[in-house]
Amino acid sequence: MLFFKVIHILSMFSVVTLWVGGWVFWDLVARSGDRDALRRVDLITQRTGAIGFGLLLVGVLAGFATAVTGGFNLVAPWLLIAYVFLASDLLTLRLFAVHTERVRAATENEAADLQAVAGSIRANLTLVAVVGFWALLIADMALRPFS
Repeated sequence: MLFFKVIHILSMFSVVTLWVGGWVFWDLVARSGDRDALRRVDLITQRTGAIGFGLLLVGVLAGFATAVTGGFNLVAPWLLIAYVFLASDLLTLRLFAVHTERVRAATENEAADLQAVAGSIRANLTLVAVVGFWALLIADMALRPFS
């Protein structure tokens, strides 16, 4: 069980670093209006995002293995909350992908105001959602409410 727990924790910390850290860094560069820097950062964060997704799968599987081998209740309230947060984050990110595409289009269109697109209300909501969901998920896993 300890092996699976360590893999779960390391994988999930890596996911947060790659996804949330990558998103925040990408967002800050986009807001700067520097198109060349954003193109480079965008390529890197697309790669780290894919790695993060793989690590998410490893982390979820290791978490499941930890629960099964450690006698955790897979429908404990705190785990149900974690499932909802994770699903909500993934669904919300799909909805906010429109923002990412708008910023990428503005990056390629020299006439577009990249800073205005990157600093829009949608951009702010996306940033709050990305950071917020993961902060809530981490708090849920650490505090294990209703258990």
